[in-house]
Amino acid sequence: MLTTLGQGAGMAVEDAVVLAHTLAEPGACDDLPLALRTYEDRRRDRTRSMAATSRSMSDLEQADTPEQRQARDDYFRLTPRQGLARRTEESLTFPAIPDLEPRLIARCTKTGRS
Repeated sequence: MLTTLGQGAGMAVEDAVVLAHTLAEPGACDDLPLALRTYEDRRRDRTRSMAATSRSMSDLEQADTPEQRQARDDYFRLTPRQGLARRTEESLTFPAIPDLEPRLIARCTKTGRS
């Protein structure tokens, strides 16, 4: 991920929280590879979104030609502040932790552990 959004440490904290919650779910200890795949599934959309947003912002900020710089300046000058604030809020807001993973619950039920 590029450093454009300055969210590397924040994403690491999010990763740690989601991983801890995933590993604390019933059945996670019985099938660690499944628990880790579940964690990856939970984080994939968020991390892809952050990487894509960071890339877009970097491309916008690092304009090479006068035309690109003018387009960038116009974008920031003409985009309503509410729109810019919404995009910033999306990047800085930690999404809710998903409900228990049905795959892990089913595994726990089969083994009789909770």
